[in-house]
Amino acid sequence: MESSIVPLVWSGKLDLDHRSSFETDARRLRYQALGTTCRDLGISNLLVAHHGDDQAETIMIRLIKGRWRSGLVGMSSEEWIPECHGIHGVHHSGLGNQHWDGHSLMSDLPTEKGGIRLLRPLLSFEKSRLVATCQDLNVSWVEDHTNKDPTLTGRNAVRHVFQNHKLPEALDTRSLLSLCERMQERVQFHRNTAEAVFNKTLIKLDLQTGSLHVRFPPSAELLGRPIHNETDRIESRNTAFLFIQRVVELVSPKESRSIGQLSIAVDSIYPLLREPDNETQVADSFTVSGVLCRPWGKSYSVFAPPGAFPQVHEMDYFLCRQPLDDREKTRGGIFLTIPPVAKAPETYHAEEGSSESWRLFDGRFWIQVRNLTDHDMVIRTLNSEDLRRSELASKQTGPTLRAPDHAIRVTLRSVKPAECRNTIPALFKREKDGIETLLALPTLGVRLADPADPLRVTWHFKARYKKIDLSSSFDLNEVIHASTGLRRSGKAAKPRPKNRDR
Repeated sequence: MESSIVPLVWSGKLDLDHRSSFETDARRLRYQALGTTCRDLGISNLLVAHHGDDQAETIMIRLIKGRWRSGLVGMSSEEWIPECHGIHGVHHSGLGNQHWDGHSLMSDLPTEKGGIRLLRPLLSFEKSRLVATCQDLNVSWVEDHTNKDPTLTGRNAVRHVFQNHKLPEALDTRSLLSLCERMQERVQFHRNTAEAVFNKTLIKLDLQTGSLHVRFPPSAELLGRPIHNETDRIESRNTAFLFIQRVVELVSPKESRSIGQLSIAVDSIYPLLREPDNETQVADSFTVSGVLCRPWGKSYSVFAPPGAFPQVHEMDYFLCRQPLDDREKTRGGIFLTIPPVAKAPETYHAEEGSSESWRLFDGRFWIQVRNLTDHDMVIRTLNSEDLRRSELASKQTGPTLRAPDHAIRVTLRSVKPAECRNTIPALFKREKDGIETLLALPTLGVRLADPADPLRVTWHFKARYKKIDLSSSFDLNEVIHASTGLRRSGKAAKPRPKNRDR
């Protein structure tokens, strides 16, 4: 088997005096280096050598930290490679059609596919068995000498305790692995139940704005039968956590989840599942993982058949990106700068775009821009000043002429609800004086010519929605729709009653 050495590129800010930070940085760089190498070599599955002793150490560390629920699941035998968020071709992406289509407009938004999977085939084997197997086959067992220093990392300290002290039977390696296995089975049961409920849930997903309509099922469907006792309530609540997380992740900009936010979501959507001693007032609208969830509360529903009598369905919710504060709007991932490429427009030919040129915007949209101008281009969200400037330009052109960005304004107005308009990506050209000119709304497929040279193609873009996981039980033609094509009208519904029984 041919081997390769993959070097890690350390930043100049590395602080060796903070060992915990060093360990975290090393883990991140290690996975990123392995992930990009797999991508470049066309490898989709990466096998790592974590074994049973590593799993026991992980469980012990999480017990010490008080992570007594999902933390006891330990490492999974199969998962997506961690620490690679935003790296195209590694993080849930890379199998889409990569070729440039010039500057044609998109009628709809494709989704990403792919990603590198991490496999741990040795988790069921204790280290002693692996060492004995190597010795029996005359294969040298090699180990990093820094693993033996108990002062270097917390994991090293736990490993030292396992190897040099006799622990109570409940805390030995086999007992911890047994605990981990039971927790994995329990979580997998609820995950399977949540997935079955999800596959029957009514959903309308708008890829262009990263929003969705959902009709949450009644709480009894989370259990498969009516809830009669406390055990039923707990079982249903555990499934509800995973089910709501499954819905939210379709439009969430974040990788991590907040148990506290999910708990509030369960309390709001399913009051019957609340803890008996929880008397905290819960609002109808709430935020989970960067997603604003609110009752739809209108007399028309995207799930109603044509000609249906207008009716409010209390379990219809609308989910969209949580409004951004001023600090978020300027951070990496939401404010992207695209410098000019060293290539003249007249020599441009449609060619395959590299993975490095794809940028992840706000954790939801992959965007690729070919900037052939001599100015920087910026991808960010729209703000009130952008909209005000656009309206002013429209008025200054007079009643018989259209402003250059007329198509953009018309398209933007068709995005409903209006709260989605300020969270979609917009492409700007930044002049040398710092003024930014709106050029395109990539996910809506609308663009302008370069104001400085309208007859010349000086920039190109492509956009895709992040990878979404929908089973074959969904009819994608029914689930996915375009916001700019949605035209409905109706009166606002009356306020919904509090403490509804669901």
